[in-house]
Amino acid sequence: GVTEMIMHTWLRDFMRAFREEFPKISVELTVDMSARLEEDLFSHRIDLALQNGPFSRSATGTAALGRYPLIWVASPNLDLATDRPLTVDDMARHPILTHARGTRQHEEVLAHFRAERSNAHLVPSSNLAAGKQMATDSMGVAALPAAMVSEELASKALRQLNYSWQPDDLDFVARYDAHTAGLYVQRAANLA
Repeated sequence: GVTEMIMHTWLRDFMRAFREEFPKISVELTVDMSARLEEDLFSHRIDLALQNGPFSRSATGTAALGRYPLIWVASPNLDLATDRPLTVDDMARHPILTHARGTRQHEEVLAHFRAERSNAHLVPSSNLAAGKQMATDSMGVAALPAAMVSEELASKALRQLNYSWQPDDLDFVARYDAHTAGLYVQRAANLA
């Protein structure tokens, strides 16, 4: 099981390396939100979850995968200043495209704009690719993993916004049940 951010960044490279290391093992891939992957892992519907925290349960097998910073991005077509840092009011003039309700990232964005007493309109989505596309199509500003929008930044379809606050980084971990998983699962976690 993998999260959407992994699917859109390095899953292909991982799957190639996995196939080379384990040519006789077939993979049934699940792409979902981290909370659902955790449910699947503990109900033994999946053997390995490549996901971001926080987690409600501890896994007996883990391998750290890295941190992914979130950055604010928007289409250059939006009328957002580039010559100065943006204010909360600048940001709130546009819909704020966020992660799905109930995720840590959504809760952080919601808390931030409430603390700033902003009338920002949050638009949650369980699909990061949809949020990225909506931002590219000038439908709002979004806090997305920098790794996920690198091509859009390079092509200038999106630009990074100069806003002083962003949600916490995404911490990714490979998780599995060390007591029941085959040795190849541990090796696959380390490969990730």
